[in-house]
Amino acid sequence: MLLFQRFILLICCCFLTCNALHCITNCSHTFSFDTPFNVPSQCNQMVSANKCRLDIIFWYYLQEYVVAFKAEPSNTIISADNQHNIVINILPTTSYYFKYAIHYACTERSDCVQDFARITITEMLARQINYLSVVSELRPLVSVDPQSPNNSNLICFDSKENLHQCANRTNPGSCFISDKLTENEIIRYCDNGPQAKLGYLNISDSGSHATFDVHCNRSLCNEHSTLKAVKDILFKYRLTKTPDGRLNNDSQFIKLSVWLIVILLTVCQ
Repeated sequence: MLLFQRFILLICCCFLTCNALHCITNCSHTFSFDTPFNVPSQCNQMVSANKCRLDIIFWYYLQEYVVAFKAEPSNTIISADNQHNIVINILPTTSYYFKYAIHYACTERSDCVQDFARITITEMLARQINYLSVVSELRPLVSVDPQSPNNSNLICFDSKENLHQCANRTNPGSCFISDKLTENEIIRYCDNGPQAKLGYLNISDSGSHATFDVHCNRSLCNEHSTLKAVKDILFKYRLTKTPDGRLNNDSQFIKLSVWLIVILLTVCQ
């Protein structure tokens, strides 16, 4: 018990005596997919901060990725600091919107976001995701055929397997199914929100919390077989890391352990 108390005291002392990080801030740069990442020369504004932040967005339909650096005063790491997110909007024509975003923050050392950016971008680009095939295979699952008449009698499941009319000519809607991956719960309902006419996916994963959402505008499309088919497509094209739809299966415990080791090594030097 005494040893544990001394360990906690050592950690506290380190927090009180460690110098602030030096983080790149107020810098954003766009790269084409065929350009490897290097920190741009114009990203030369460094400030003292307690947390370095990095946002990476891969715009597949533009074949570009954007890297943004920022410094923050807080040294608290929250779930949003380790967030992966996919949004795919699919219209019943050839139009679509396809992005993969990664949000990351760290407090270990001044260059931690740069190292993460190099490793992560290299790995993502190496996947060479066939985004056109992804959209082509998803479209019949989530979006009405462009030759079909206006889907004014949209029927959806709810979470109790009941059927409900979701949309009519004056009140558009979409069927919704959401897999709360970290809570072992699936919910289904009719969505009459502002994007109700769209078929789209929204997948979010912070490691400790993850959801896999499918909005579709075909009758009875929010069934379990649709959810599985969508997951199978994303896993086949290596957009997800696991068959059940995880984007970020990093262990928070491992991260904490590495962080404590870094602190101990720093103190012992």
